[in-house]
Amino acid sequence: MTTISAIFEGGVFRPTEPPGLSEGQRVQLTVLPFPAIGPERLPTTEDVEYARRVSECKSIDEWFALMATMPPDDGGYDIIAELNEDRRWSGREPSLPAEVPEP
Repeated sequence: MTTISAIFEGGVFRPTEPPGLSEGQRVQLTVLPFPAIGPERLPTTEDVEYARRVSECKSIDEWFALMATMPPDDGGYDIIAELNEDRRWSGREPSLPAEVPEP
């Protein structure tokens, strides 16, 4: 199974990149709309400073220490859930369990 991004225009799905199919080859489509994305914002002074600090990390320990200073995520994005959903759609087992038991 291959995932291809496309744009629906004039009643036709137009791939955003070459699909690697033979001309005239029949395929079955499952349509999963992308969520609407708002306009990009310009980076703030804080964003630029944080990016500078990340690029200056010399070790993984420095990077982890810097990541610990990040503000809490306010978008509700769960990277583990998204990775597991991607694996589920591709027919593979989830990479991590949904619930991690407390130590």
